[in-house]
Amino acid sequence: MKEKVTIRISQARSRKVKRLMRGRKGSVSELVEDLLDKAVEKPVRRTWVDELYGSGKFTETDLANDQRLSDLVKGARTKPTYKSNKKG
Repeated sequence: MKEKVTIRISQARSRKVKRLMRGRKGSVSELVEDLLDKAVEKPVRRTWVDELYGSGKFTETDLANDQRLSDLVKGARTKPTYKSNKKG
């Protein structure tokens, strides 16, 4: 069930938002509801590994030669970013 809520914003801002939502074929109410949903949803917790995802440049050979790197990659559930160019 929907509930009516009154908010107060400047007239200029109201015009801008209404124009924006006309272009998007939506309503100001839908926009406010979406913004409120985003504001109250539980944030996704990211780890330092998530922040670094994709920034490391390593090959399968690097993993074979460095056990610590190999363990980190396994823990992060990722794959080597490049194929080894070296043969052997």
